[in-house]
Amino acid sequence: MPTVIDARIPPPLDVARLAPRKASLESEAVLLFDNDKLKPEYGPYQVIFDVIGTELSKRYPGVELRTHVDDLLVGGIDRLGSVADEIAASGASGVVIALCDWGVSQPTAIFAAELERRGVPTSIVATEVGSRQVRATAQLLAPGLPVSTIRAIRGTTAIEIETETRRVLDQVVDGLVAPTDRLIEQFHALNLDPPPMGDGTGFLEIDGEDLSIAFTLAMEEAGLGDGMPLIAPTPERVDAFLAAASLDPDGAVWAPVPPRTTPVTGREVAAIAVMAGSRPRWAPVVAAAFEAMSHPGFRLFQSAITTHPSGTLVFVSGPDTAKYGIASGRGCLGPGFAANATVGRTVSLSYSFLLGSQPGRADLTSQGSPAEYSYCCGENLAESPWKGLSADTFDEQTTTVTVLKCEGPHNLLEDYRTDPPGILDTFASSMATLGANNAYVAGAQVMLMLNPDHARMIAKAGWSKADVQSYLFDVARNPSADLAGRGIGRIQPRWFRAAERVPVVPDPSDFLVTVVGGGGPASQFATPWGYSRAATVPIT
Repeated sequence: MPTVIDARIPPPLDVARLAPRKASLESEAVLLFDNDKLKPEYGPYQVIFDVIGTELSKRYPGVELRTHVDDLLVGGIDRLGSVADEIAASGASGVVIALCDWGVSQPTAIFAAELERRGVPTSIVATEVGSRQVRATAQLLAPGLPVSTIRAIRGTTAIEIETETRRVLDQVVDGLVAPTDRLIEQFHALNLDPPPMGDGTGFLEIDGEDLSIAFTLAMEEAGLGDGMPLIAPTPERVDAFLAAASLDPDGAVWAPVPPRTTPVTGREVAAIAVMAGSRPRWAPVVAAAFEAMSHPGFRLFQSAITTHPSGTLVFVSGPDTAKYGIASGRGCLGPGFAANATVGRTVSLSYSFLLGSQPGRADLTSQGSPAEYSYCCGENLAESPWKGLSADTFDEQTTTVTVLKCEGPHNLLEDYRTDPPGILDTFASSMATLGANNAYVAGAQVMLMLNPDHARMIAKAGWSKADVQSYLFDVARNPSADLAGRGIGRIQPRWFRAAERVPVVPDPSDFLVTVVGGGGPASQFATPWGYSRAATVPIT
């Protein structure tokens, strides 16, 4: 039977066992841990802890209730372990965590697994979508982790939340005191879909007249892929790609990214590239993109499951862009360019196969985005009046890959104005809009992709890229009053709060000014996810 390389997540190496539970919490300390989702601006969710605290005091006389608030979206994986160390050292006999809802759910599940590993019983309260994410993560990291699900959406009243919390009170308390074997049995009785894991051998036997069709169907059955046909990653194809990419087949490309506990290897990356149709000629670009995604600021472990409908832009800049087959001229962000399509698709498929991101299970986006299929282009330096992004980050002789977690490009139409302020005022108006992530979360960069005509008009007036950045920083702003009570809890520099008009990026340099495509009346820009930074590496 033919064999292919199995790039699915290997079985976990280190599964956390549930901590032993005490039969009674009488005169014990219990921590009510707010993962920063019980803020008044989100809704009256503090009622959850009011109800649980009252019930614990009633059931267990002398119980000491403590409270703790921490934003688990801040920092990386190591920080979650550090917070768990702090809680374990406090002597708490149990921790109730609320509220798992959307993006905070995965880091909360990781944090809970770390608490269990340190001997601290944990019980989680989640919404329905949060429960799916927590349980999907727990299947790999801490099977049996107790999760109680309340039916609560934005706009729910305090009375409705109180009613829902009372409905699950016994489950919440049982999570702290029930025997661990019973909690594990209840967890598995939920008939959860199995995680998309390999068997640890790194190989998979496939039976079918057409190997690629049979492989595609097998992966679809496992809930993996992007819905389009896959090319079977045979050992011969994978080895050819590894050689072209100069990747060590067993070397770590990514450190372990929860919920997987093993590094991502060169062989797995090459298998994903083969599946996506990427050819050996483009292998150095793929290798650089994966290296860039490993940078801590990119926040790979959260970008895989975010609610934001974003893709990962793979942006190639430098003198060798054409050598690698990356299109940078007219239409380069659309169909028709094999290198762009398959390099971008390789990165997108990696979230599914290497990190287990599955819609409706461990991918929290509400609607998804076409940018999640493929998102790749080059910078058109031949028609640019300025040095490229590669020169901004390295030098003019170096070809680089930049990855940015962002939405698909948004059109910027300006066919009348030819002066820099006129052009950029139009663009700034589109960039500063309510509802865009970077209106509320000032941490990432905006990618401005000027077409060559707009770039030449601006440069002809004597403006540099730094001038463009400075102007947009001053003009692309939202009135502070318009942001209050909208979108999401604002995560911005302190001085933003005092400003009457709030910038959409924290610094002028966070507008990444590039030249892409062919001339015409429209340019484009990409709105960022907001919690990650662009990462750039040279292609070697």
